[in-house]
Amino acid sequence: MDPIDKKILDTIQTGFPVDVEPFKVLGEQIGIGEDEVLERIRKLKETG
Repeated sequence: MDPIDKKILDTIQTGFPVDVEPFKVLGEQIGIGEDEVLERIRKLKETG
């Protein structure tokens, strides 16, 4: 798990964006694209 993964998890746990496209907003907050957010979450779920 790298710093970006940690930031994603922290944001999901403390202030998940309430928006039509929450993963896009999450990516904008972190500085990555929506697709990368979704891919990283998928990988985190797979690895536990």
